[in-house]
Amino acid sequence: MSEPTNTLTLGPLSVDLEDGELRYFRVGPFELIRRVYFSVRDEAWRTVVPEILGLKVSQKLDGFTVDYQGRCRTATLDFEYQIQVVATLPGLITVSAAGRPLRPSLANRFGFCVLLGAQAVCGREFEVDLPQRKALVFPYKLEQVVFAENFKALKYENSGGMTAEIELSKSDFGLEDQRFFGDSSFKLFSGMRYLYPQVSELTEKKQVLRLTVDYKSPPPQATKDPLEVTIGNPSQTPSLFMPSLHKLLAARRPQFFLDGWTHRESWAAQSVVSWDFDPSVNLYDQKTFAENLDALRDQADTVKDLAPGASLALGVVSYRTNDSLAADPFQNAWVLAAIATASRAGISEISFGSLSQESSLLLVELGNFAGVPLLPIKMSCEATQSGERKYAGIAIEQDSQILVYLANLTELPTDLLVTVSDGKTHTCHLMAYQVGRWEL
Repeated sequence: MSEPTNTLTLGPLSVDLEDGELRYFRVGPFELIRRVYFSVRDEAWRTVVPEILGLKVSQKLDGFTVDYQGRCRTATLDFEYQIQVVATLPGLITVSAAGRPLRPSLANRFGFCVLLGAQAVCGREFEVDLPQRKALVFPYKLEQVVFAENFKALKYENSGGMTAEIELSKSDFGLEDQRFFGDSSFKLFSGMRYLYPQVSELTEKKQVLRLTVDYKSPPPQATKDPLEVTIGNPSQTPSLFMPSLHKLLAARRPQFFLDGWTHRESWAAQSVVSWDFDPSVNLYDQKTFAENLDALRDQADTVKDLAPGASLALGVVSYRTNDSLAADPFQNAWVLAAIATASRAGISEISFGSLSQESSLLLVELGNFAGVPLLPIKMSCEATQSGERKYAGIAIEQDSQILVYLANLTELPTDLLVTVSDGKTHTCHLMAYQVGRWEL
């Protein structure tokens, strides 16, 4: 991932363009669509990261346009495509794709995907345009993997009262709950009409995606993150404890939550229910890793419903990247955020896969507090309907002192104003991707 982020606007709607993807469609703090992208999946269902060529972006008062060429190449496939995005007022965005294999390829899908952030749509009704219009609900808990197949349109309202209709031509959609795979979204997926997985036809095929958004009743105006952290006293959350932390000596490839859930009838009889967590099912960039931690919380809530008396453990927490992120300094901040998310979800044991030396040392340091009660910590900069997670924290009381660990998941330095239960305030400065430790 190398292309800088451009923020484009369509009236009050803002959209981030990053590496050829449209991300974070939102008005103010309310997210409407998480991501729109053209996906190439190889014969093992791995997402192939494209080369982006000839990117052209034009922002005008009445909308914007984006044009570029993408090419995905591996040892077993070679696919090129042209993307054109046209956004016009009052709220129509058309995304067109034309592509073809350059040689016979092995692949499971070439086509558009649309991700809807689970936080923005859970509990909301939606309609799919099947032979007959069908009304469904995005569930809070994980219930089923595929909600609908072979439809061309989906309409819903988000938590901010805005509506969106997503329509597709030249192929059909399916709808999956991606939280089963460690991604905090519901995914509309599609495939150009090739014969998969042995794609021998080299002719060009097309798809057209139409996004119609309605914000006639705009939500409250966006406000800047106040960057405030409030630490309470132990009596407020007596059931939260620092998990036991482990680093695996020989890390195996993690399985999906779905693998355990398929045999969920056995969970009720188990004293410990264990599953793996991998945030990189769709892509490998830092924002994806951070936003997908919400899926870990939803997975834990689902297990607690099915096995209310069991302890929860994560068998493998993976931080898998592509080569361009192999020396990623973001990893340390993400590890702290993962521990904070898991501890809030009531998980008692975590095993991490391959980690950098810095992250391994953090694991050892925090592992010394296993079983220690955690102080409630509220970060107002997390309280947003957008999927972007920017900061994370853990607070522990030890020997009449409060130890606070804070992580900056952004590429910008920042100050966080920390208020403890006695009313005293402290300013904690964090550099980009830094994990800081303070005794308050």
